[in-house]
Amino acid sequence: MVTKPKECSNAPHGKTVSLNRLFSNRPNLPDYQYSIDQQEQKTLQQSGYKNDGSLGHVVADPKDFPECTELVPIVRMRNDQNNCHGLLVTAAEVRLWETTFSYRNTGIVGYAVLGSGKCGATVRVRHIHNGGGNNKLGLHLQTSSETEYGACKKLGYVDNGSSDFYIWASTACANPSESITVPLNRLFNDNGKLADFQYSIDQQEQDTLQKSGYKSDGSLGRVVANPKDLAECAELVPIVRMRHDQNNCHGLLVTAAEVRLWETTFSYRNTGIVGYGVLDKDKCGATVRVRHIHNGGGNTKLGLHLQISSDSEYNKRKQMGYVDNGSSDFYIWEA
Repeated sequence: MVTKPKECSNAPHGKTVSLNRLFSNRPNLPDYQYSIDQQEQKTLQQSGYKNDGSLGHVVADPKDFPECTELVPIVRMRNDQNNCHGLLVTAAEVRLWETTFSYRNTGIVGYAVLGSGKCGATVRVRHIHNGGGNNKLGLHLQTSSETEYGACKKLGYVDNGSSDFYIWASTACANPSESITVPLNRLFNDNGKLADFQYSIDQQEQDTLQKSGYKSDGSLGRVVANPKDLAECAELVPIVRMRHDQNNCHGLLVTAAEVRLWETTFSYRNTGIVGYGVLDKDKCGATVRVRHIHNGGGNTKLGLHLQISSDSEYNKRKQMGYVDNGSSDFYIWEA
């Protein structure tokens, strides 16, 4: 029997909906889009966008939460030249973007508050981008994860200058039952200069890998195989398995910005989603930290990359000369 996670957030019950982020990795014109409408999200996915997780919960209609007098509209802005989107929460900033940066107000996506703790909203949403100033050609990104924010700053993203706002945490926080999660297993192939760690949740795939020379190397923990299995957890993010075809080296990434960096700079290829985790500890009960280390210089594509969830192994590898890769940590569930 599946046990539903208990409600533990400060979101007003029945009065908020998930604000989801979607990403389109168009050549030269990548874009993040935001929506609370399931039908709109299906349409966006049909046009090439992919679900990129949830920022948290927002109020869809102020009539749903009339006791919160501090609600402000979250306005979705669009630059028609490059179909770039961003979210703003003050009328002055909306007018600035319209008159100076040629963005268009496409309507309200939901309601939030401007101060932490107002009406129970504690999730901070920040606006960053990888273009100069408020450059309309840069990739704009709204994020509510401290982990992702830090990772993007390392990649050269800068604060946009528009106002932060606060929304509500989702309701799932209890550790999901084992019937909802599956082991994320690590396998190792000691193939000389082309040694490789590989990761899988599929037993048949693991059997095939073992026939080709890989050996079981234990489990990192448990992940969600399908987000529908833990629909209460709006913070789930895909764990993307990357591969460098030249040396068959693999690694796991959890942010679209890092996937794009590895594709364009290090010649890695996105080979699909191996499961789902969360970006921040304790979200939806996930407490197992997965870190990315390697024994090559920088983000070198020739180094041996290793995903690790054991503190003792991490410390041992560091003594052996492994270094932190710089990509985002993520959290999964105990085995």
